[in-house]
Amino acid sequence: MAAAIALLFSTTFSHAQVVVVQHGSSASVFSNLDSAMTAASAGDYLYLSGGLFIVHGIIGSGTDSIHFYKPLHIIGAGINADSTTVTGTTVIQAAVTASNFGTVIIGSGADGSTFDGLHFNAQNVSFGNGATIPDSAGHFIFNRCLFGAVQGNQIGGGGNPNNLNLEFHECIINGLSELGIGNCSATVDRCIITGQCQSLSSAVTWTNCVMGEPVGAGTINNCYMYPGNNSFVNEFGAIYNNCVFGNSTPGSGSDVFNSCTFGVTDTIMFVNGTSTTFYWSNDYHLAVGSPGIGAGTDGHDVGIYGSATGVKPGYVPFNPHYTGAVIPVATDANGNLNIDIHVAAQPY
Repeated sequence: MAAAIALLFSTTFSHAQVVVVQHGSSASVFSNLDSAMTAASAGDYLYLSGGLFIVHGIIGSGTDSIHFYKPLHIIGAGINADSTTVTGTTVIQAAVTASNFGTVIIGSGADGSTFDGLHFNAQNVSFGNGATIPDSAGHFIFNRCLFGAVQGNQIGGGGNPNNLNLEFHECIINGLSELGIGNCSATVDRCIITGQCQSLSSAVTWTNCVMGEPVGAGTINNCYMYPGNNSFVNEFGAIYNNCVFGNSTPGSGSDVFNSCTFGVTDTIMFVNGTSTTFYWSNDYHLAVGSPGIGAGTDGHDVGIYGSATGVKPGYVPFNPHYTGAVIPVATDANGNLNIDIHVAAQPY
């Protein structure tokens, strides 16, 4: 990692978009993500500077291009502009083709990949290798990423990939759908989901999230559910434990509510956090007197700052990142150029 950090440091302040591929103790620098992924070996670490990275991918079994097709660990500079003032945020966007107008596709060959500190500027992030049914997908982990929307369903012809296992930790997502279907599972913790959460199965577990009510099954622990168009419309046996709801009454279906509280608006719940629209200026810490204080199954707060390891403000990746730099225009009396660099790291 030291070599990768040093290489990123040498280019960061020129605002060049670079990718450092870390392979064992060696590192190589590339000017775009496509060439970096082509050169990388399975299991390599890719460190991305701030900036926009366009991915073209390879043709899959259907007519769609698969943008991530080998197991890699891809780490960006972060998603919050306030925490990436030196590097800028890292944005990944799929190249527009005749068959793809904004979906980032993660293929089965990328099984085991992890993604940290990345903004997926896409209408959807989908999984699988195209229209072939059945289609195996794999296990993917997302840490502190920002999404337009995520679909667990197979791209290029409908259906759902088999053996898809997803993990979302401290992510911000505008809509989740088709998760947990077709021998698939998903874990979502300390995330903010501002859009719909629909077509879900019992294999989906939510913990300490701020979200719309899931339309489907699953287990939901220590979450805040804002009222929306789908809230309490379709109940399919979801289990809610120690959750707080914006709706005033529970639904009449087969959902189960254990130690839940109803009729709590977001203005009562949070310091300053509108739940249906995400802004970086929102503050999802619990307000004084909030019924979510200490109300979790573990005795911690409900919401993203609850649990023993709540969300870390800033949403930066775990690897060291640059927070500031002062570079003089001239040397001192002894001929030294006294550069002042500030670096921070944020654990999980």
